[in-house]
Amino acid sequence: MKKQILDIFDYYFSDIVFNKEFYFKIKTFRTTWANKNIEHISFLGGNLIGVNRIIFSNRDFDMFFRDVCEIDSEELQKAVLADPNIMPNFIISSNVLNLTTMYIARRFLLSKHLDTQTRSDAAREAYLIFSYRALSSMLVHFFKYKLNNQTALLVYEKLSRKFLIKKKETWQEVLTYRSADLIDPKKLHYTTLMKFNGIGVTKILNDLHGRLKDMIKNIFLVVLEVSNSRLKVNSESGVISGLSGEEGLRELLVRSDRHINYIVRLLDDEGGLIKPEIVNIIYGIVPNMSTDNLDRVLVNIVETSGKDKEEIGKIVTSIATKSYQYLTSKSISPMEVRTLDKILLALRGMWISSRSNTPEVAAIKKKVDKLVIKHLGRKSKNDIIATRIGFLLYIYLRTVIGNKFSDGESI
Repeated sequence: MKKQILDIFDYYFSDIVFNKEFYFKIKTFRTTWANKNIEHISFLGGNLIGVNRIIFSNRDFDMFFRDVCEIDSEELQKAVLADPNIMPNFIISSNVLNLTTMYIARRFLLSKHLDTQTRSDAAREAYLIFSYRALSSMLVHFFKYKLNNQTALLVYEKLSRKFLIKKKETWQEVLTYRSADLIDPKKLHYTTLMKFNGIGVTKILNDLHGRLKDMIKNIFLVVLEVSNSRLKVNSESGVISGLSGEEGLRELLVRSDRHINYIVRLLDDEGGLIKPEIVNIIYGIVPNMSTDNLDRVLVNIVETSGKDKEEIGKIVTSIATKSYQYLTSKSISPMEVRTLDKILLALRGMWISSRSNTPEVAAIKKKVDKLVIKHLGRKSKNDIIATRIGFLLYIYLRTVIGNKFSDGESI
């Protein structure tokens, strides 16, 4: 049994000639995917992010191996893991499609059946297939909920020239430019790609994937900034400022009770309770939290009924009440949305710090942990804690925003 990654791929691709015919098959697959629907066309031909959903589906995966490579992907996946330097727990660098696109790029660059320019063009097609799949996965992760066009345009306008999308103007051009990282002989990975050993290809894939992820993550930080800013603007009319003394405290209590009653009513309304913009803001404060986990907890809460829903209502009330009390004790106006970052960081500190772990706080955290575990099932301790913190902050923020969201409105 072959145990070197290059030997393994050479064996499985022994019947394929890397000529113009195979180049055409690769290019046809790539362009068909890029033009699959209006979502793909709009994204790759545009400069916005989070508006259009691009998906590299299981069917696309199967078509690539069955119709283009004519290879059993499952068999190849098992075979490549025979190389001791391909670590199965390294999801990116052990993935059979990622490895295959790198191998195909290498073979095209070395092909004696193609001229120099066509070698580069063909290798670029292989990289683009890798990048399409990687990017589609990243966008699903960072943008589980679509942005509206207005928000996406604000994000794009706010990006500086250091972002490639501002220089290249379309996502297709960004990815085409990025392909040079792999296929340009003057770039870092070219020599390593030619050697194509387990250690080298692992480094290539992790670096290529990491560069794409950093690009999307940095734009996502701007999305959070824009969403935060729009949230403040949309909430100006609900801001309490300059409240002091007994009269100010009474006004604060009246308004906080009204907001708490409002969010308790939202527990039966998925569209009202769950706002993707707020989920994204919380993710910015608790980056180790999975937005999928928080979303699952919130959705399951809406679907809960009877005595369990009554208990959840009490938990939500206690979270909001304790958050208001804590912020007031720190001389921070609980409804001053213009100081949102300060408020959320202060609350995160309260829910995390052992010094503020009073019996009341401890009891709330324990109840939320039970709620999270009930709706997520078996998860790691870190997942439970991160989701708990995210849930606590989300309930506060959704409470203080109140009914500032009109039907169908998105910040």
